[in-house]
Amino acid sequence: GEDGLAPAAFVAIGEMGRSVISCDLGRTWQRSRSFDVETGHAFQCGEPGPVTCGATSCRALDKNGFCNLSPACDCSTHPGASRGVALTDSGASLASWGKLFPGPTMLTADGDTWTTLFEEPRGAVGGVAYGNGVLALTVSGLPPVVFSSSDDGLSWQEAALPSGAGLIRDAEWVDVAGGTFVVRADDALVLSHDGGSSWFIPPDQPKRCLGADATILGGGDSIVLLGSSGFACTSTDRGLSWSTRTLDTAGVGAWTGSMFAAYDQGVVYTSEDGELWDRIETPGEPAPAVVRADPVTGVAVGVNARRDSEQRFMRSNDGIHWDALAPETFTGGHRISHIGVGPGTALCAE
Repeated sequence: GEDGLAPAAFVAIGEMGRSVISCDLGRTWQRSRSFDVETGHAFQCGEPGPVTCGATSCRALDKNGFCNLSPACDCSTHPGASRGVALTDSGASLASWGKLFPGPTMLTADGDTWTTLFEEPRGAVGGVAYGNGVLALTVSGLPPVVFSSSDDGLSWQEAALPSGAGLIRDAEWVDVAGGTFVVRADDALVLSHDGGSSWFIPPDQPKRCLGADATILGGGDSIVLLGSSGFACTSTDRGLSWSTRTLDTAGVGAWTGSMFAAYDQGVVYTSEDGELWDRIETPGEPAPAVVRADPVTGVAVGVNARRDSEQRFMRSNDGIHWDALAPETFTGGHRISHIGVGPGTALCAE
């Protein structure tokens, strides 16, 4: 890599506790693992796999400690449903799983061994974020809380989030104005401007970009929310006020280090500031369902919404045009929902 540094590592996580890592800027993906093919996880009542989501049966431990049988495994509500992933400056990766069923929050320093830090704390994890040395884990509950760590997950502090935000869907740290934590919930955005010490709900809200699916992006002076119903919401004052534009996309996008990009089938919208967008036709190219870009090189990686033999990984050198990876460069598996990027120093050490 540049200056002798390892290139950025991408860590993709998905259903059934899956994780897979790329150490060469998305050209190949290795170390694919998941709960069902590891020795029986307690969350799955000790029943080993492999599991085919939507086809074969699986068991799941509920909040009351009872084992539930799912005849055609519903992997979207399961202890192995993915909730978020973040990479720290030291190169460790933190990921969280479990939706409607308790799941683990796990840490890996080397990409091979995952250690459970804790099991679902009193609610559903709604997002994992990292910035300026702070890991933040946001949890829906009454009240909603955030667990933060400034020592790579060794110790955690708990703080209440403002009530009234609703079910927490996602959390992200954006490199805007010294760094801002952004938590997206059903009814409101919650922000922290001080590294997770305090949290507030700004009075002006990007209403059209909240809800079930949206992407939180930040770069330059702008925070951008790409909503799944065809809107882009932009703030240039650290999330205090918002403007809304119509974009004909489904909420999938990235910040490449120099521009925002929003993707859909056969089209990409690009913007330097989140306010003026250009439409570029990309007919015949693969369309990603989940994306992450490395802001240092501008390389973006993506995965489609399929699983197993229909899963496709893809990469983009310019954030605009996508190439599908050759089948031998990855192994299809459980559906991917989140991708993190960060230093490859530890995860990709030889």
